[in-house]
Amino acid sequence: MNNRFLWMGIATLVMAATTFAHAAGPTPAKRPPASKRPTKTATSAPTAAKGTAALLKKFRAAMTDGDLAKAAGVLSAARTSLAETRAKASDEEAGRWNLCEAELELARGRSAKAGLAAMRVVVQRPRTEQAGEGLYWAARAYEKLQRSPKAAELYRECLEQKRLAASVRKRAQASLAALEKKVDSR
Repeated sequence: MNNRFLWMGIATLVMAATTFAHAAGPTPAKRPPASKRPTKTATSAPTAAKGTAALLKKFRAAMTDGDLAKAAGVLSAARTSLAETRAKASDEEAGRWNLCEAELELARGRSAKAGLAAMRVVVQRPRTEQAGEGLYWAARAYEKLQRSPKAAELYRECLEQKRLAASVRKRAQASLAALEKKVDSR
């Protein structure tokens, strides 16, 4: 993977995040209603991989249901758990939650933040299966930022990864095909 490409991508995402943050102005922190806040049991730190798997399952269920507040609560619980068990936590676990953060931020419409979270995985874990998925989420973020050529480039880079889950490869191929069709129709 070309380091120059990575740093250019990170710099572009940082600039986009800064631009969007300044354009939008300060946003007040919104606290979800009590019914949407995670319960005490959802924020307790898991002590083993079984707990992490349970949190990941809860996160996926919340995203599937469109309950972004619950997904954010589960992500927060996972981050707390990682911080508390840093010595025991694997890089793979941290990467998995960064990818979840990218997915959540995209669902919230915060494309620049999503791209940053995804590229964090690519930079910190360049030779893992997660790097390919990080490239996929970064490409999705670029699409949302109306940067189709860069998104297509990232999808191609994703598809070049040797270690890439079949489901991610399939999504990247479909997204790239749709993007190329959209660009060709202009």
